[in-house]
This record gives sequence, structure tokens and C-alpha cells, in this order.
Amino acid sequence: MKEKSVIVCLHGFGGTPGDWDRAAAVLRRRFPGLPIVAPALPGHSGGAVIKEYSLPAMAASLGGSLPGGSSWILIGYSLGGRIAMHLARAFPKNVRSMALVSASPGIEDSAERAVRLHADTGLSRQLESSPTRPELIQFWERWTAQPVFAGGRHPRNAASIEKRLAHRPALLARILRESSPGVSEWMLPWLMEFPKPLACFAGGLDAKYVEIANRIGRGIPAACVRILPKAAHALPAEEPVLLGGLLADWLLAIEDEG
Repeated sequence: MKEKSVIVCLHGFGGTPGDWDRAAAVLRRRFPGLPIVAPALPGHSGGAVIKEYSLPAMAASLGGSLPGGSSWILIGYSLGGRIAMHLARAFPKNVRSMALVSASPGIEDSAERAVRLHADTGLSRQLESSPTRPELIQFWERWTAQPVFAGGRHPRNAASIEKRLAHRPALLARILRESSPGVSEWMLPWLMEFPKPLACFAGGLDAKYVEIANRIGRGIPAACVRILPKAAHALPAEEPVLLGGLLADWLLAIEDEG
């Protein structure tokens, strides 16, 4: 890299920094010496406890903890990608480039927003009701059975569920409600004006996010759009080596262009 940079990997809802370990290992091999940080998201185990959990508030919290003397290469998966967009908007001088992995700029249609908010509010109530351990296990089993994960290799074993049980359910409930796409800003107009290198990654089995990535690509011809054909939504878990390699290829390409 021509300037001092740091790769910032943001995990998804209910995830952990370790979700990025295997993809980050590929990046470290390709870019020895380039720092990679994977912070815990606010409201998650190891993350900050803050007053509110809107996307801008979580971005502000993270931005205050990231290295200030380096340019950030933001890589965000799902919720982490949505936070990355707000980080890039709030700290434009710090951001060198951004990669969105199975991440959406939000919901444009008001009726769809209402439906999503209703669904997220229902999920949040399940977490706010002081669930027992068996109930929490059932919650995460239902979460990983959602259509966006269908057909993929998203881990559903006891170890993956156990990691999710380390989070405080009440805080995750607030994240679901306060950062729901049903209440969050529609970010596509802002994204279309994003002046830095941009990449979008989606799993070929995740039709919804393939369309989102392609829509962004149509609106921003310079954006890198890559579809991983055998994966569904959880790319860092399902195809970590391939994802890490594609991210490295993109970073090398934009460095050559720059």
C-alpha cells in the first residue's frame, strides 16, 4: 500500500471478530505487515455498551476506537457492512476504500420498511423476554434457518451457537429494533456518490443480495462486483478462503489503478 493503511473487518449481527479469522489469514499472507483489526460491534460480547444502537451511533462508537493515524480499508459483512457505510460517511477523510459483503444499503419502499420493522420488532421481543438458554438456542437455530442462508454452508453446530450465547440478549434486541432497515436511512443515494473505491460481494445462492450487489454495480460502473456461486449469505463462514482471495485481488487492483 502506498500510504499507511489498516484493514478493518466488521462482523455481522450476533457474530464475533473471530468470524473473520480465516479470510483475514488469506489477506495477511497476501499483504504481510498490513495491520488487520476486527473489532467487536457495539452491543456484542466484547463490544462497547452505548446509549443507542442506531447505525450512525454504532459507527460513531467504532470510529472513535479505530486507528486515527491510518487510512481505513473497511470490509463489512451484513450488519457490519451497513455500519461501514455510516463509518465512511461520518469519517470520510479516514476511509481509503470499502467492501460490502452481503450488505444492503437499506429498504427504499415504505411498505417493505414497515413489514421489516414489524418482523425485527417481533424478534427483538423474543430476546427481551429474559429467554432461557434452551430458548436462546432455539432463537439462533431459527435465525440461521432463514431463507438468505438456504443452500449455503453456514455453520449451525453447537460450537457456532455457543459463541452467539455469549452476547447479552437485551442489547441484541435493541440492535434489531434500533438499526432495523425498517427505521434506518435508505443509503443508496449516498452510496452512488461515494468517491472512494468500492466493492460488493454476494453469494450466488442468496438471490436477494445478488440483486442488491448488481444494482449497486449498475449505478456505479467503477465498483467491483463479485458473486461467489456456491455460497449463500454468510460468505466469511462459507467461503472464507475464496472471499479473502477476492478481497486481496480487489485491493491489489485498486492499488495499481491509484
